[in-house]
Amino acid sequence: MRAGRLRSYIVIERPVYGAQNAAGEPEVAWQVFARGWAAQEAPTSRAMAAAAQRWGDVRMVVRMRYVDGIEPGMRATIGDRRYLIADAADPDGYLREVLITLRDLR
Repeated sequence: MRAGRLRSYIVIERPVYGAQNAAGEPEVAWQVFARGWAAQEAPTSRAMAAAAQRWGDVRMVVRMRYVDGIEPGMRATIGDRRYLIADAADPDGYLREVLITLRDLR
């Protein structure tokens, strides 16, 4: 992975569930899981069509150095925008980089 393409700073957070609130739902706090530089990429039309069937609205794909344990359901912050992680995959299997599919946080 070429470092020159990594222009966006990304913060990945995981949910931490605490005590239940008055409605009986667990309270969710977000804990920083990983930080680093990433390259933002526009998803291809084929990837967009496949992703739309699985997750709905996909906004972007980011590529960053490999971090073990990134999972769907975590959230990512890039600049002042927050996204939900829909998928994370090691594209070539060599644990060099991770490709993260992001959708709007709702």
